[in-house]
Amino acid sequence: MADVEQGAVKAPLTDEQGSGTSNDEEARREALRKAGEAYFQKALEAKEKGADPFAVAPTPQVSKPEDPDLVAFGHAFESVKVYVYIVLYVLCMAASPVLIKGCFLSMQTPAILMFLHSLAVAGALWLASMYDVVDLGQLSVAGVRGAAVSAALWAVQALCTFSALHHNSVLFVVAWTSVVGELIEVVAGLLLGQALPPAPSGLLAPGVGGGVGSGQGPSGGPRRPGTAATLSAMVSNMVDRFNPEMRMLCGVAVGAVVVEIIFDGDTVWLGFMMMGFWTAARIGEVAWRLIKSDPQLGGRITGFRLPALIRELADEEAALTPGSASFLGHGLPAVPVLIAGFLALEGRELVNHELSVPAVRLMLLAITCYVTAQLCGLLLIGRLAPSTAQALRSVAFVIAVVGYSFEEVWKVSWLAAVASIAACMAALTLALLRSK
Repeated sequence: MADVEQGAVKAPLTDEQGSGTSNDEEARREALRKAGEAYFQKALEAKEKGADPFAVAPTPQVSKPEDPDLVAFGHAFESVKVYVYIVLYVLCMAASPVLIKGCFLSMQTPAILMFLHSLAVAGALWLASMYDVVDLGQLSVAGVRGAAVSAALWAVQALCTFSALHHNSVLFVVAWTSVVGELIEVVAGLLLGQALPPAPSGLLAPGVGGGVGSGQGPSGGPRRPGTAATLSAMVSNMVDRFNPEMRMLCGVAVGAVVVEIIFDGDTVWLGFMMMGFWTAARIGEVAWRLIKSDPQLGGRITGFRLPALIRELADEEAALTPGSASFLGHGLPAVPVLIAGFLALEGRELVNHELSVPAVRLMLLAITCYVTAQLCGLLLIGRLAPSTAQALRSVAFVIAVVGYSFEEVWKVSWLAAVASIAACMAALTLALLRSK
């Protein structure tokens, strides 16, 4: 019985069954051949029309209905986003120097800490540009050349500020940078007798208004006075424009800084030296802004190559967007600052002192506040008047002084704190007065 069943299973196909299977196979092959010919013909027709014959038709996407709560939140945020940026900018800018000062309690490496802050800002700007929050534009070699001078001057100021915070108190650094920076702007504007070009940052007030005419020589052509006559005219013009209000404000500002230095117990000579370097770099920044607006300095530079180079660098820098200028300003000096830190033996400090978890958290918080202040500052460009921007910076400095005083209540002299606040307010009043 089993043999019969196995024979039945292994029995060969009959002629009719074999013929049916062969016909089915031929029909399938013929259908495939016709489909191939039709696809090839369609591809040739698409090729003749200039289209891609092998392009895949896009799949229609069905748009999902938007969440009404999310849409309502978006509309509400659009109406108040400027105020949100302002609050974040002021609070983060006020907290940044206090937190940076706290970081030096566990890691006394100002150059490395500045490198981390600069790298974080550059990375945040790059990430924000991917979501169209900040416009970086087209970064090119020409843009790098244009931003090199401003980036170098900013790096010197930032590194000196970090180092001064390492050695001296927040009160001293805030008072010095507020007053001396404003005095440089005032003196430059008074000496030139004309408006200074605005600072690259959208949250720095432009220079004073006004201007002077050019003299004429005996022959009617332009007269080029000598060095002594030029200096005499500049000093005379400065005295004429230095009205009693400015004299009083400058005296109050300088006096407040002196009082702060006298009553501040956290002062080291190295911090004063760093602030001296900061002052030199700030003068260089103001001079660079002036030279960019007038490469020949009113005819004082008679050559051709140097004014042409300055004009080329100025045009390349002017072509940058605020986002790309900030990105290059923070990104270009990052590696040189890190190298300077290792040359100053800051790497040994990292090896000898292992960071604790609270120290790392404080460092991350300081970097977050610094990055947030920079991003909010960029987002506020063009939305605030120069006087309002200067007022916000001064308010942030005052909050920083108050916060640091309460944090170091057993260490800080309240006379020094009051003098630092007075210096900030005097600098703000000077900025508002010269902007009229």
